Amino acid sequence: MESIFQMGKEVEINIMCQFEDVEIISKYPMSQAIADGMLVKLCDVRFGIEIKPLVATSHLFDEIGQEKIMEVWDEYVKWRQTIMPRLAEEDQMFVTKVNNQKVWVIEDGAGFTAMYPEDY
Repeated sequence: MESIFQMGKEVEINIMCQFEDVEIISKYPMSQAIADGMLVKLCDVRFGIEIKPLVATSHLFDEIGQEKIMEVWDEYVKWRQTIMPRLAEEDQMFVTKVNNQKVWVIEDGAGFTAMYPEDY
């Protein structure tokens, strides 16, 4: 982790291996996104020994509701257990359709997020 000065303030930056040429100059924690209403926490889920929150963007939640999102989650779990292990890492992107619109489920260190691609 490095620090830089931007607009007179010291800011921490992270170099992420996935985006080697991109410097992250701020962070937006999941808890803050939930507090701000950008994300809606649905539940906590367990994969192996890890327990992580499952959240959805408020846009997706408002349009399709919790029941449909949980159906997407069930589809993601089946995909992750049966299809994902056979895919090359660069192809491990879960995409499904709800009401003829693409929906993603993305896992990161903070949890699992269901969203429309345009919400990314």
